[in-house]
Amino acid sequence: MASEDRLHYELGDADWSGGGAYTGEGPQLALTLWERGEASLAWDVMRRLLWMARHFPYFPQDHYCDRPAAAPSGRRVNIVAGLAGAEAILTGPAGVRFRLDGSLVVEPAVLPDGDVELTGLTYRGRTIDGSTSSGTVTVDGRRRRPARSSSDPGHGSGHPAGPAPGP
Repeated sequence: MASEDRLHYELGDADWSGGGAYTGEGPQLALTLWERGEASLAWDVMRRLLWMARHFPYFPQDHYCDRPAAAPSGRRVNIVAGLAGAEAILTGPAGVRFRLDGSLVVEPAVLPDGDVELTGLTYRGRTIDGSTSSGTVTVDGRRRRPARSSSDPGHGSGHPAGPAPGP
């Protein structure tokens, strides 16, 4: 394409050669930043994608970068892109961590702005709720003490939320 051409990118395939992006890339970046302990930067990346919830019932495969839209037809619901967003939110701000012994720890992050509420997560017969605004976690309706570390504002010592597997 020449700079004089009216269109400078291909319109039909936004994430490969067009004016958009693969939707799963942002959540994957946010997740990596949370894993590195960079909670503020991770939230800054993730919050930029949350506009999609006002327009779509799921994270689409790809989206345009110059307007809040995705390709109007011929596109499928992309489970990978959607799960990347869910994984980033659950393990990032909601602070859900599965341990090798089968236990579960929930430690909501402190967000510089915004709030994430986790309600009704069921794990091994227990129901877990959590809030980033208060750091509160409840297990089976019983409140757990907030556990936030001053040395790492994104993650504290955790709320054990599920038992390790039995023998």
